[in-house]
Amino acid sequence: MAAQRLDMLVDLVDSTDRVIGTARRRQVFQQPAGFRVAHVFVFNGVGELLLQQIAPGLRHPGQWGSSVAGYVQAGESYDAAATRKVHDELGVSPPLAEHGKTSMVDQGLTKFIELFTASFDGPFFPNQGDVSLLEFVSLPQIQVERASGTRAFTETFLHLLDFYLRSSSMGP
Repeated sequence: MAAQRLDMLVDLVDSTDRVIGTARRRQVFQQPAGFRVAHVFVFNGVGELLLQQIAPGLRHPGQWGSSVAGYVQAGESYDAAATRKVHDELGVSPPLAEHGKTSMVDQGLTKFIELFTASFDGPFFPNQGDVSLLEFVSLPQIQVERASGTRAFTETFLHLLDFYLRSSSMGP
């Protein structure tokens, strides 16, 4: 499964997120171009955010990140990728709402990230190849853990959390 995942084709994009080619996922960081990912923040009924601890064997194992995250496959839209990844990683298909798009530098390349949100209390059926643990955590508690360093978060998740908080006037 991991080899298959690394062999999937992803779009390479220019500085304005326009497709300029394709590459195998394993080769993305060897290309002089950007790439696309989709992330989903799943909130429960009391506004807590579902955090995912990344499984061993993946990029950033053991770190905590977005409820769902994944590369956008070649020719796939951000929303199709988000829908696919929610089902693949969590085993559910809640309605998704587009929150917005941001970008960041990842290993010297521009990574374009479309963030989606969903409201779902569970149950979840996590794919053990992707997910070590799932935990709903309040946004204030995430900020406490971030400041204290008591939980290791991915750089992308922290970027998206800041983006979400800046762009949300009313929260989830």
